[in-house]
Amino acid sequence: MRKKTAKKTNTAKTKKITKKENKETKRTNTVKKIDEEKKAKIKNNNKTNSIIEKKEKTKKLAVLTGVGFSIMQNFSSNFFDAFAVALGFSAQTVSLIISIPQFLNSVLQLFTYKIIKTLGRHKALYYSALTQATLIAIILTVGLLTKNAVALILLLTLFFFISNVIAVSWISIIGDVLKKHEKGTYIAYRNKVINIVSLISLLIAGTLLNYLQKSIGVKSFIVLFSIAIIARIYTYFLLKQYYVPKTKELEKKEEFTLIQFIKRIKKSNFVKYTLIYSFLIFSMYLFATTISFYRLKILDVNYFQFTLFKIFFILGNVLSYSYWGKISDKYGNKLLLLISTFFKSIIISLWAFIMNINLLYIIEFFSGVFNAALLLGGLNYFLDAVSSKKRTIVRPYFNFFVGLSIILAGLTTSNFLKYYSMIKNTTIITIINNSFNFNNPFQTIFLTSGLLRIIVLILLIIFVKELRREKELKKLEEKINKKVKKEFKNAKTKIKKEINIIEKPFLLLEHHLSRTNIGFINYNKYNFKNKKRKEKQNKKK
Repeated sequence: MRKKTAKKTNTAKTKKITKKENKETKRTNTVKKIDEEKKAKIKNNNKTNSIIEKKEKTKKLAVLTGVGFSIMQNFSSNFFDAFAVALGFSAQTVSLIISIPQFLNSVLQLFTYKIIKTLGRHKALYYSALTQATLIAIILTVGLLTKNAVALILLLTLFFFISNVIAVSWISIIGDVLKKHEKGTYIAYRNKVINIVSLISLLIAGTLLNYLQKSIGVKSFIVLFSIAIIARIYTYFLLKQYYVPKTKELEKKEEFTLIQFIKRIKKSNFVKYTLIYSFLIFSMYLFATTISFYRLKILDVNYFQFTLFKIFFILGNVLSYSYWGKISDKYGNKLLLLISTFFKSIIISLWAFIMNINLLYIIEFFSGVFNAALLLGGLNYFLDAVSSKKRTIVRPYFNFFVGLSIILAGLTTSNFLKYYSMIKNTTIITIINNSFNFNNPFQTIFLTSGLLRIIVLILLIIFVKELRREKELKKLEEKINKKVKKEFKNAKTKIKKEINIIEKPFLLLEHHLSRTNIGFINYNKYNFKNKKRKEKQNKKK
């Protein structure tokens, strides 16, 4: 008996020890799990913090690259038209030098997606910046030595094509770096800084050109273009430091051609927007392809006054960007497009009637104000409409239509100026010239450019949708649906509970009666069975 009791006590003790050991092992496992979870959380937090820091760094770098780009632009590409005039080309050839590269560039835009796909977004960005710096040097040497218009057109097409490769890759990267609600404010701030720098750089470029033109002549562009090359090399080193977030690439099934893009016109809002925007660009470039020649030759302004027009334009950009950014974040980008097209139509039409240079400076200032709204609204609308996956494939198609409209505008203006002496006596132009007292063909071009924008305004109102409002409405609908579903579930559960409370006594009674022999359920079943049996027997008889 003592042995049995001893064994029982030993087994009890061992059970207690095992229980304690199990508890301790469970505790240690739980502690380990908690520690692992904490470590994982810390790692994730560190990763997120590092990504946030990298994104913030790229935002700062994007501002600095914009500064470098504005210096490059204001010392080179903004003076390409003036460089063509200085080389001794006519008004027709100058308009073709400006417009043809834009069209050829739009055709080449169809290959940008392949270039970005093979090189990658980041490499395509900084390598193309370096090639652009070399192209400025080649444009300068070819222009001064040969004075060949065809060679300049080809070089400028390459220059604008590479600049568009930069733009496509930059937009796709910055679209992933920025948050949804900070796009308007950040882009407005960046553009404001860029325009302040471009104001200063344009003043320096204009004064340098005006001073050196008297002594050196056409060779004064060597100084300007060399500064532009240095600025572009500076941006190359900055672009290398960008943080590029990983994105899912488009599969071959998701890829689509230009014809497939056009076929979506009935369903897609963005396709409608691209066509309307390209028509807007056509109306803009009727004015843009002829304005530099008009200022230098007909208004007979010097290079300092020529740069003052651009300075007033940029001043308008600088002072209005932050205001337009707030409006785009609050009310959406469609409103910006509508405001800019309406007021720009009036401003461009005024160029046909006013010849006073001091008044034209004020007009150019307001042109810059509303141009800022157009640029900001157009870029933000694209970022809202197109997902990060599709930006690299959609942007070239968008630029193709823009380039097509530019070449059409250039061809119409050049042919109109070429055959103006023949068309001058036609009924439409005689009515316009007599009613508005126009002395030159440029005035009719400016008036038609302004009137076409009113047509664009009507098309924007009818066909283009506001995307940010639609997204907000969808979010509200989703929230309302979730709330309704929750309320419906709660109401359903309450009703079920109430039904259960009412049914419980009846169910218990039914259950109790079904168990008894005299129960009315069994009795009814018995009678029903008897009736069936009797019926079968009668049928057999």
